[in-house]
Amino acid sequence: MVLIMNSKKFASAIEILFFPLVPIALCFFYITFFVGNMLFQNLLIVMTCSITFGISHLIVRRRIKEENKKFFISSSVVTFAFIILYYLIGVSWELLFVSIIYIVIALLTYSIRYHWKISAHMIGFISAVTIASFFQKHFYVLYLLIPLVGWCRLKLKRHDIYQVFAGSILGFVIPFTTFSLFF
Repeated sequence: MVLIMNSKKFASAIEILFFPLVPIALCFFYITFFVGNMLFQNLLIVMTCSITFGISHLIVRRRIKEENKKFFISSSVVTFAFIILYYLIGVSWELLFVSIIYIVIALLTYSIRYHWKISAHMIGFISAVTIASFFQKHFYVLYLLIPLVGWCRLKLKRHDIYQVFAGSILGFVIPFTTFSLFF
């Protein structure tokens, strides 16, 4: 009984640690600080978009009950802010590339989650690791955490095995396909 309770607490901690926005934000900050040569422009855009996301999420969270819609609306607002800033000050190709991937991921995830509860935790984590691995191969070791994140989703009964597997596939395929199309 104690082991079961402790494993649920551990799974809850993993759920918080790997909340979809956490690895995505870390990926954006990694690209901003360690990849490319437009630090000021990249930092300005990442910080502005982060603040925009926070403000838009605060506004919509009181008006909209459905969690998926909240994140989709906030993501859409950030996308428009990013496009405006991109045309005003420019960004590195690396940040533009990552942003395109996450726009596609946001659209596909929302479209799928409207009908079926695919695991956004798996999509967020695996896409961030995949993107970071394009720039530094040592990030491949983070793929070893995939079973842990998947176990957490199953242990907490947030998803079934198919939703976790589908999230894993989508989290890898979208960045890989986008990278293949552009490079």
